[in-house]
Amino acid sequence: MAFPQIALAQLRQGRGLKSPGFSVIQFLEGVVDEMNSPTDEQAALIKLTMERKVMSYPIKRTY
Repeated sequence: MAFPQIALAQLRQGRGLKSPGFSVIQFLEGVVDEMNSPTDEQAALIKLTMERKVMSYPIKRTY
């Protein structure tokens, strides 16, 4: 049996991950509403962080 089939069988058996209840879903919706949406710059920073990438910073020149 391939691993996707095993994983789905485990879900059906109630092993491992479980679906959250309705009250948990409502709570999470409230949390997301409170957090609002990230700006483009914040989303880019989150993406870089999740991908474990390092950004080079521009060199500040003083004349």
